[in-house]
Amino acid sequence: NWKPTPSMIASFRGTVPHGLSLEIGDTGIFPSNYIHLKNACVKNKGQFEMVIPTEDSVITEMTSTLRDWGTMWKQLYVRNEGDLFHRLWHIMNEILDLRRQVLVGHLTHDRMKDVKRHITARLDWGNEQLGLDLVPRKEYAMVDPDEISITELYRLVSRFFPGAPRHRHRKKDTPIPASSHHLFVQMKSLMCSNLGEELEVIFSLFDSKENRPISERFFLRLNRNGLPKCPEKPERHCSLFVVSFTHSLCSFHAIVLNILNKRWSKLTIVLNVVLYHSYVFCFFSSFPGLAVSLQLFHGDIEQIRRDYTSMFTHGVSITRKLGFSNIIMPGEMRNDLYITIERGEFEKGGKSVARNVEVMMHIVDSGGQVLKDFISFGSGEPPASKFHSFVLYHNNSPRWAELLKLPIPVDKFRGAHIRFEFRHCSTKEKGEKKLFGFSFVPLMQENGRTLPDGTHELIVHKVISVRNHSVMIPLKSTPNFLQDTLDTLFGILDENSQKYGSKVFDSLVHIINLLQDSKFHHFKPVMDTYIESHFAGALAYRDLIKVLKWHVDRVTDMEIQEHIHEVLKAQEYIFKYIVQSRRLFSLATGGQNEEEFRCCIQELLMSIRFFLSQESKGASALSQSQAVFLCSFPAVYSELLKLFDVREVANLVHDTLGSLPTIMHVDESLQAVKLQCIGKTVESQLYTNPDSRYILLPVVLHHLHMHLQEQKDLTMCARILSNIFCFIKKNSSEKSVLEEIDVIVNSLLDILLRTILEITSRPQPSGSAMRLQFQDGEFVSCLLSLLRQMTDRHYQQLLDRFNTKDELRDFLLQIFTVFRILIRPEMFPKDWTVMRLVIWDSYFYLAVIFINQLCLQLEMFTPSKKKKVLENFLLILGEHKLHFIPALIGPFLEVTLIPQPDLRNVMIPIFHDMMDWEQRRSGNFKQVEAKLIDKLDSLMSEGKGDETYRELFNSILLKKIERETWRESGVSLIATNFYKTELNKEEMYIRYIHKLYDLHLKAQNFTEAAYTLLLYDELLEWSDRPLREFLNYPMQTEWQRKEYLHLTIIQNFDRGKCWENGIILCRKIAEQYESYYDYRNLSKLRMMEASLYDKIMDQQRLEPEFFRVGFYGKKFPFFLRVMDNSSSKTIHVLSSKYVSVYK
Repeated sequence: NWKPTPSMIASFRGTVPHGLSLEIGDTGIFPSNYIHLKNACVKNKGQFEMVIPTEDSVITEMTSTLRDWGTMWKQLYVRNEGDLFHRLWHIMNEILDLRRQVLVGHLTHDRMKDVKRHITARLDWGNEQLGLDLVPRKEYAMVDPDEISITELYRLVSRFFPGAPRHRHRKKDTPIPASSHHLFVQMKSLMCSNLGEELEVIFSLFDSKENRPISERFFLRLNRNGLPKCPEKPERHCSLFVVSFTHSLCSFHAIVLNILNKRWSKLTIVLNVVLYHSYVFCFFSSFPGLAVSLQLFHGDIEQIRRDYTSMFTHGVSITRKLGFSNIIMPGEMRNDLYITIERGEFEKGGKSVARNVEVMMHIVDSGGQVLKDFISFGSGEPPASKFHSFVLYHNNSPRWAELLKLPIPVDKFRGAHIRFEFRHCSTKEKGEKKLFGFSFVPLMQENGRTLPDGTHELIVHKVISVRNHSVMIPLKSTPNFLQDTLDTLFGILDENSQKYGSKVFDSLVHIINLLQDSKFHHFKPVMDTYIESHFAGALAYRDLIKVLKWHVDRVTDMEIQEHIHEVLKAQEYIFKYIVQSRRLFSLATGGQNEEEFRCCIQELLMSIRFFLSQESKGASALSQSQAVFLCSFPAVYSELLKLFDVREVANLVHDTLGSLPTIMHVDESLQAVKLQCIGKTVESQLYTNPDSRYILLPVVLHHLHMHLQEQKDLTMCARILSNIFCFIKKNSSEKSVLEEIDVIVNSLLDILLRTILEITSRPQPSGSAMRLQFQDGEFVSCLLSLLRQMTDRHYQQLLDRFNTKDELRDFLLQIFTVFRILIRPEMFPKDWTVMRLVIWDSYFYLAVIFINQLCLQLEMFTPSKKKKVLENFLLILGEHKLHFIPALIGPFLEVTLIPQPDLRNVMIPIFHDMMDWEQRRSGNFKQVEAKLIDKLDSLMSEGKGDETYRELFNSILLKKIERETWRESGVSLIATNFYKTELNKEEMYIRYIHKLYDLHLKAQNFTEAAYTLLLYDELLEWSDRPLREFLNYPMQTEWQRKEYLHLTIIQNFDRGKCWENGIILCRKIAEQYESYYDYRNLSKLRMMEASLYDKIMDQQRLEPEFFRVGFYGKKFPFFLRVMDNSSSKTIHVLSSKYVSVYK
């Protein structure tokens, strides 16, 4: 079966066995089982065209990344990096398995997103470990840097940045989902002294910090062997504690086990549990016979049901939290009565010993009948009609602490009561337990309320008292309750707004602020649904506007601001009610009283603007009220858009934000809130429209300019600027964008440049690998985005703004300084190639424009004109060349290291020109010489350059220098052995001595280290000449430094077992001590010398064996030339060492 193929879209070299070399455009006929047609598109057709498959971009990235990893993975094995080698192997297998799942195409949408999330996480991890570039992604797909704004690209790239915010794009009105954790507990077995009889085990979860139970009980029965009594029913021996650990990342809890036998004994075991992030750690008490399995699950209960269906299918009991969870969900309804039988106090009753008391409890209705199956001992056990407590032997003051749940229906509460019966259990008499008292407590009081929470003392026969503790948690269906309450409030408002308007408004504010509590945060959608679907107050807007304006007008007069704060915090929902009420009125009346409504809104906003314009010094009550208003004001925009045109709303917001005081020395917290309000405005729906954006942009930029000028709140300023430029890129085709760029250039370009210069000139911490903080990088991306969006007209207008050449020069110097900073290698992390390419793209574009100037097109000139232009260019700098010496020597040297012969031939002669100009000015070229030597040494020590580079460098410079009158000095500079021969090279020579000395010490070559340091010692004399502070040496005399060097060298000879040389130096320094009559130091020195003689006689010295190790093979680098003289190694040990390293 053969199949004709279309034209080839990619070349194939055919280097594999039996491979067929194919070029682009070739056609042919091949066996069909060797052909797989794949849809693709071709970009940049021609020599550099790219073939891009039209499959899912994640699959394409996986394929290309795995190919890159495959080669590098093998190199890990060669470099003996076994740990990373094996980890990467596992990750590659995981990615291949996930890739197969994606290719099959049978995944649901949610599962596909989950798989892609896992894939990209593993790709990012592998790229980071291998030092590859990080990949900017959006919705798990790689992004094209040319298709998005630079600011958005920076955000995507910086998602791994240590200081970057992780949830920057989360909508403010979307409640943050609770990260709930639930504990799964399974009882395996229990081995204790009570084996042979059935046991009851009760699990309950305690909060160790507050020392109180936080869960209901999990109750299970064990057989005589200590195993679960009903193994075929998993729900009887395992339970999921649905208690939602959401309050902290690290919390301490305890699982308390109460183990009971039928009658007399109770054993309590405490398992300390630590929940840290997503892990559970358990510390058992000293009870070796207990086997319990624990597992932590994440997410809400419905998600756990979906993810672990098998667990719920086989059966698992649910142990709920004691009371409501931290976050109450709409529709959640519970009507549970918890009762704890705490303790009792009993008399002996005529007996010589204390009683064995048992409490039996049941529920009785108004007719005296026992209510069946309404007493729950705990999850895992079906409800019962009676409860029997355990019995404490001979104890008249027993403490039971038995927690029970009574799930009694609401309709059975009235008239029902709990009855307690107290019996003595005799160990001798085999008959019925003797009832000696009873008591009861009604579930409802005479006024119709349920039994209140708290401790209750019950009266029993003979005035015997028992105490129990009850907790009642009634809750009506909250959505219905909220709707009924709001309907009632607005009904009162309709009946008599004059009398009750203010009280209804206050009640509404209280309900709205109640929903701001995180516990009731999920009821906001209930309120929204009510406003949209059930609210019917068509006339309410008049009273709501009136009362709200009344409060705002009196803000400045109120000494106590608490109530006005509550009103201002509730403004979002107050406006929702106002807007919905007005819409209902317009629908009912055909839009009557429209002008009246607009006037009311204008008057309200005028009061708000007056209130915001008031200035106060420091943190006053007024500034706090202004801050509260600004926090929630942006949420009002979307409501106003339902009634007004977008330009009208934009003007209203512009005027309101423009009324804010511009003084920066007022309350700093207010300034921060003001900027946050600006940020929310930029992120709002109102700002997305180009018409409204052009109206809002000036006031936004005004406040940004003030904060940048004071260098305050830079993080928020960077965020706002980034959002602004994201919109500009998204709407770059719109006509209004050019006008927006005009406004931004006029308002912010100068201050943006100054800000970048400020943040990049800050001192960096030592060893810091990254130059920019997160917000600093955002400023850079904003500048690049602005420069990219500017057109020729914008640049011309910018230049026309400068009235004098001095102003233009200062601006150009400023912007060129910023450009120079941005291209530094340390400006971005090494794996941020995509950001570097953005910067270099701008530089290349600038270079192309510069080169294409008509005045530089020499081929269009006549020969005489061309010669004249070239002469002018060469002479244009003249003496100004000296300003570039020696600053540009280092950068020019780095350029010459690029392995391009043409580039080297052009750049190396520049150094001759620099030497010549300094020789003319100073009579020598010491600056050029010193900088050349330092930089060349630094570059060579980093492994840069090679023998070819050295020969080319010397030959080109020698050819130039031979024509000069100062050729002898120049030739001396280029000579290879110049470090030691001249006095001005002495300092560098000493530095190299100490570098070599440190290397010998690290390698424990102590004798070689001593000989190396002796080179410096030989340069010094026994004189009193003062020496400056140098390297690690303090300021001291030449004699003192030589003495220190002698002692250090003797110490190294001693450690290297070269004691004879140490004795020679001891004699030399002893002569100096004698000449100065320093007998104390002479005495110490003689003892040191004597110890060296002792070591010669007593200690054994092995003759060192030297091994020259040769590396044969093209893959070994040329610098591998090893001489190993470690005396402790044999030839066998040495061979094994190198074989293991380079196998």
